[in-house]
Amino acid sequence: MSISPTSNFFFASASRDLSGLPARLEPVSSFSPSFTDCSALCRYDTVPLQQADAFPQYDSRNIRMTSVRRFNNVKSSFLVLIVAFWPGLAFSDSSLDSLLNPPSAEQSYSNEIQNALLAHYSNWAGTRHKLGGTGTNGVDCSSFIQTLFQDKFQLRLPRSSREQMTMGERVDLSDLRSGDLLFFRTGPTRRHVGVYVGDNQFMHVSTRAGVEIAKLFSPYWQRHFITARRVGLAGITPSN
Repeated sequence: MSISPTSNFFFASASRDLSGLPARLEPVSSFSPSFTDCSALCRYDTVPLQQADAFPQYDSRNIRMTSVRRFNNVKSSFLVLIVAFWPGLAFSDSSLDSLLNPPSAEQSYSNEIQNALLAHYSNWAGTRHKLGGTGTNGVDCSSFIQTLFQDKFQLRLPRSSREQMTMGERVDLSDLRSGDLLFFRTGPTRRHVGVYVGDNQFMHVSTRAGVEIAKLFSPYWQRHFITARRVGLAGITPSN
């Protein structure tokens, strides 16, 4: 039913008659509201807007930095809650630390180099030592290092270990990174070279075991250690 401005308004009575049926609608009033009447019914008080300069001024940079700090705090708290309350979820101390404190760009790059070294090792592991050899049928220490740096880092090193020992810059054992060259004196005139992999281990060609990964701080290698050199790997994308 459409209602025109001249229609009567009807309201349903809440009472019921004796038959239990709803009472019929009774007209309450009969009037014809004009637009003036309607506007009067809809009238409301208005409040003038405050001037813009009446509001306090905020530094948007401070707001953004505060938001970032709050987000970082929430993120860390959320990760801790996951570790604490997720059933069956277990983390070691190292994995939890890496989750809450992601590695720096320098550490990430060092990990890339380490992965490249291990990928090369997987293809050469156990290859026998052969003086003057350059391939998987037999290889010596300096040729192995030369091939490694050429294949994985596109970096050309000299052929002999004595020449390789003049490359790059000297680094202390306490500051070793994956990819640093390690040099040892294994005889009156003999020099041996390997490459630092990480976790106090290095990769080299042993005269007995061939290509292997050995512990750097074993008594034998500590006794024969000469120097460590860092060649220019910075910025080079290793090939896996």
